[in-house]
Amino acid sequence: MAKQFLTVSDNARDLRRRAAAMELQAEAMQEAAKKFIEMAEMMERSEQDYNAALVERNSTLSPGTRLDQLKQFIKENPGLKRGAIVEGTGIPVGTVGVLLRPDNGFESRKARWYVKETGGEE
Repeated sequence: MAKQFLTVSDNARDLRRRAAAMELQAEAMQEAAKKFIEMAEMMERSEQDYNAALVERNSTLSPGTRLDQLKQFIKENPGLKRGAIVEGTGIPVGTVGVLLRPDNGFESRKARWYVKETGGEE
């Protein structure tokens, strides 16, 4: 068999076909990039909404130290379990764990927390 050579017009057609395929790929990549940007914006909005909710929740806490805030919250909401206290106050779980001790004026009855009554000042 004789070797078949491509003509200039065949080469030109092949180049146009490849260019068209590359344009389609570029369009698909642009669409994918737009989707990624939309997803990133949604994630940022979600994070901002979450942070705003935390600020709002924490602004309802009484002023003072974390211990003061915790005592006030438990006085207003006695008998909550630790997880509900963390959720309700926004105080980090480790901080709540350190503060919920008898020597800080708290008592636990069946895993529910109360502020100890001390004759008058609390």
